[in-house]
Amino acid sequence: MAFKLDMHTHILPPEWPDLKQRYGYGGWLRVEHSSLDSTKAALFKDDAIFKPLKRWCRKTELKWGPKKGD
Repeated sequence: MAFKLDMHTHILPPEWPDLKQRYGYGGWLRVEHSSLDSTKAALFKDDAIFKPLKRWCRKTELKWGPKKGD
């Protein structure tokens, strides 16, 4: 029996625009960084936490090491 393997990764930009302000309605995700701990961030949907973000979601060098030439 054959099976499929789904391999993918999630890399998020450190910042993105306020889409609620841009489009005039809610339901959009936004990134909020902790003011107390620079290694912590979370995705919020409207005013509720949607998902805490692991540090490696935002720091690609943690996944693959420094870029060549760095």
